Amino acid sequence: MSGRPFAEYLDAQMFPPLGMRHSRTIDSGRDLPPGARGHLYIPGFGNGSGGVLTTANDMAQWLIAQRDGRISPRTIEKMRTPLRAE
Repeated sequence: MSGRPFAEYLDAQMFPPLGMRHSRTIDSGRDLPPGARGHLYIPGFGNGSGGVLTTANDMAQWLIAQRDGRISPRTIEKMRTPLRAE
């Protein structure tokens, strides 16, 4: 929706403003050595592109920001709305 890569957007627009100093995205092609990739498929469960690695404290900052108004209700609604692949 922003027109920017997921990791770039989070690094600029989410992590710093929310004080999430110990969070990052991981790009498996770039950040992990070559070889077999483990995975677990759970029907009905998904996560954002790239995945986010974080600490409990940073996750708390994320949850608090959703409750205290730093993230708008409209944005929260969009985040929680499933998208279908075309």
